[in-house]
Amino acid sequence: MQKKRPCSVCRRWFLPDARVGARQHACERDECQRARHRRADRRWRDANRDYDRDRRLRESIAAAKATPAAAPPAANAGPPTSGWPWDVVQAEMGIQALVILAGLVRVMGLFVQREMRRHVPEMILRFGRHRPPAVQDEFDSGTSLRQRGGVEIDLHRLDLRHRDLRIVDVDRRRRLVGSIAEIGQQVPVVVIAEAERFVLIDGYLRVDALARLQRDTVNATTWAMPELEALVHHRHLAEVRRTALEDAWLLGRLREHRLSHDQIARRLCRSKAWVAHRLGLLDALARSVQDRVRAGTVPAHGAMRYLVPLARATQAQCERLLAQLGDTRVSDRELGALYTAWRRADRAGRQRIVDDPQLVLRAWHAAQAAPAVGEDAAGSLLKDLTTLAALAWRARRRAHDGGPPTAAVTRAHRAASEAFAALGASLEELHAGPDPTIRHPDPS
Repeated sequence: MQKKRPCSVCRRWFLPDARVGARQHACERDECQRARHRRADRRWRDANRDYDRDRRLRESIAAAKATPAAAPPAANAGPPTSGWPWDVVQAEMGIQALVILAGLVRVMGLFVQREMRRHVPEMILRFGRHRPPAVQDEFDSGTSLRQRGGVEIDLHRLDLRHRDLRIVDVDRRRRLVGSIAEIGQQVPVVVIAEAERFVLIDGYLRVDALARLQRDTVNATTWAMPELEALVHHRHLAEVRRTALEDAWLLGRLREHRLSHDQIARRLCRSKAWVAHRLGLLDALARSVQDRVRAGTVPAHGAMRYLVPLARATQAQCERLLAQLGDTRVSDRELGALYTAWRRADRAGRQRIVDDPQLVLRAWHAAQAAPAVGEDAAGSLLKDLTTLAALAWRARRRAHDGGPPTAAVTRAHRAASEAFAALGASLEELHAGPDPTIRHPDPS
């Protein structure tokens, strides 16, 4: 069954033709097909730059010899060669040399254009977009001198309105503070200009680290684009993998700019179902719960797996549970233990759990640390045999995919076979019971 995919030109979702399948990357619209055809032609020309070049050069020389009074081949060339006196070149060197020289200039110009197209995207991805020189000069007049990779901005001029789109990573912030204190800021933050202030798009952790070190300025790169476009552009360029809740916060901010689900999906190259699922997480969790996740005291994965279904069942008890936990940092397993206990309890038990979750966690930790009570030898043997069976089946699959066995694998298989043979003999003795032929001496 064919699945929809985004068009490589217009980014709209389309259903590929059954005859083409996964090889179709552009939709059936005429402009998209023309763009795809131009890309294919450009790729072919890049791969076959010398195709039929000698024949075309000979034909150009022959045509110039046949009509020497005609305009020189490079007389109507574009800048910068348009201002060159090609008639003087033709008079001094001849028509053949003029054609060869014009062809050489054209080849060099095409090479320069290809190199510029190749390097400009890399420069944009690395340094971002700078504002026009006139605006930058006005911007620099109120700040320190320009440094490599950006400009210096006073921290009090930054607008941190998008700080709530990220989860605080305390360990990473601690490492970053030490790094900046030792070698200084290495990567500029990204801002956009808005009136007399600058909206911070990327680099909130660096700004926080600089503020903790009591620095006054931050090195920044300015993007000349609207705030909405800057948020989307940063989402595409970000190398750090976002959690689903961080994606939901970004989608909520885009929704505040009056973008529909379809528009958000097209801008982020995602499906409408992906957008609806993330926004559903945002609508299910209360703001107080999101603040706990944003502060890093509640893990994002645990919130999505346990707190979202709890909040959909009863929002009040979810908020009460986190309020009683306070500033205590909980793990995914601890949240799972609380949610499992809440699901198994009755109405009165659930209320006691949300009123005193610390008691539940202490009991759970005690149960994890204490040895199992009432587990006899038969139960332990059953568990070990079940584990051995699972390991044997897994080893069989890996042996099937691992190719011919090596000497180490052969030795390990021999040792495993001896261990299994000894285990089988012991189990047979247990099933058979004591041997009646063995006579023990009478103790009397």
